[in-house]
Amino acid sequence: MKDKTEQIVKASISVFVKKGYLGATTKEIAAKADVAEVTLYRKFKTKQNLFEYSVRNITEDRINAVLDFSEDIGTLDFFRQLLDNRLLVISKNIKVVRMLISESINGNLPSNLRFTFVIFNSVSQAIKKYFEINNIDLDYQAYSKIIGGILLGYAILPNEKKYHSMNLKEKNSYLDKYLKIIVK
Repeated sequence: MKDKTEQIVKASISVFVKKGYLGATTKEIAAKADVAEVTLYRKFKTKQNLFEYSVRNITEDRINAVLDFSEDIGTLDFFRQLLDNRLLVISKNIKVVRMLISESINGNLPSNLRFTFVIFNSVSQAIKKYFEINNIDLDYQAYSKIIGGILLGYAILPNEKKYHSMNLKEKNSYLDKYLKIIVK
């Protein structure tokens, strides 16, 4: 990302988290980013484009690593990597994720930016691809919903410790609780 773009995105996330999508203004975002409002429009054209870019920049972080898995990875390891990946993204960006959930519930976002689409879609894609490559004849959407429920629960329910702050042993213990349910 270029410096100005990065400044704008960082400022937009801060303003969107604080005010929500509808409450945030491009004027506020530009002021927080210390750029002219015209610069913001030159780079993103609309508030929605800026919002989409900012959200995707966060939520798509590291998902390609999961989508580019090795064909010979076992099912347990695949689900471990998938859960770990999405929990890291959600944990590191919990305020943005909670804002997405809130704005989604209030109907303030286009369908392609709702939490269910942004998070669930990446999970669903990865599971579908894994099942196809490994000729697993199970309903990938059912597994996607289970994983989506785990991720949603993590995002909205209180957690003793942030996932991204856990050490490896704590992460494995946390993941194992759910993996026992998902993979038998």
